[in-house]
Amino acid sequence: MSDKNCNCDVISLGNTGIPDCSLIADIAAFPLLDMAKDSAGAVKERLKTDLTVYANLEPLLNAASPLDRIYPIGKFENVEQNREDDVFWTANSGKTAFVREGFKTFQGFIINAPRELTAKLNANACQSFGFHFIDDSNQLVTKKGSDATKCKPILIDTDTFRTKYMEATNDAPAMLMLSFQWKSTEKDADVKVVGGLDYTGSDLYGLIDADAVYSAATSAGFTATITSTCYGGPVEGLLLSDFTLNEISPTPADITSNIASANETSPGVYEFVFSVAETPGDVLRLSASKDRFDFAEMSDGTNDITLL
Repeated sequence: MSDKNCNCDVISLGNTGIPDCSLIADIAAFPLLDMAKDSAGAVKERLKTDLTVYANLEPLLNAASPLDRIYPIGKFENVEQNREDDVFWTANSGKTAFVREGFKTFQGFIINAPRELTAKLNANACQSFGFHFIDDSNQLVTKKGSDATKCKPILIDTDTFRTKYMEATNDAPAMLMLSFQWKSTEKDADVKVVGGLDYTGSDLYGLIDADAVYSAATSAGFTATITSTCYGGPVEGLLLSDFTLNEISPTPADITSNIASANETSPGVYEFVFSVAETPGDVLRLSASKDRFDFAEMSDGTNDITLL
């Protein structure tokens, strides 16, 4: 974060009054990862109420586009945000001149995080993104937007973003360590603290990736076994209304209305029965939608259903 903003053409001084009640950021506890641009390619700017009111925030946790989504990571412990010493140039005479502010870094740990989360987070390293935070006083720490009602993610230098998995020892539990450097163009003065959240960081969740394997695919129906692709557990509790079925070939069409039933016969195993028999050789594609899950892999065209 840099703050080299001296303008000698304007003769003015910064006033130093402080309001009687000013919100001060506490220790960062729950990072909320947010992409720098949205799915339309616009610089990300959100209404503050989208992040302070849970009824507005939850749809963002489940947003269809990954670029529009908010990604809670978990509860961090032993958080340190340190700034390096400022850089000065020294002349032969001994005179010094300010060059730049020292870089500000972040480091924190998630206790007993699954090791799979390490790869998920490191996959973001090639993206441009930043963070909002919920701190230990349940305040939102974010960046000022274009007006008082809006906010933006505080951007990071993604070249410095890294997560490491730390194995359990006799003295400490297994942990995931996250570290990065804030982008040098971000200014401390632009960081805003917002109170009045109607939820806590513990209420938030990230999505779990899910995919399906198909069997017994005939003109009468098929069986889909749906599991978490990263963690391996079954995806349970889906209803017929959570699914969409499309014919891909030879005649593309939405044929969801031809599903008579989609019963979960065992954890994560769903038996689909057609109302009217479909044609052998047809290629179908199943998709699903339910809060807390991302079913994009299930409908990405890599494992379509061919009826026998």
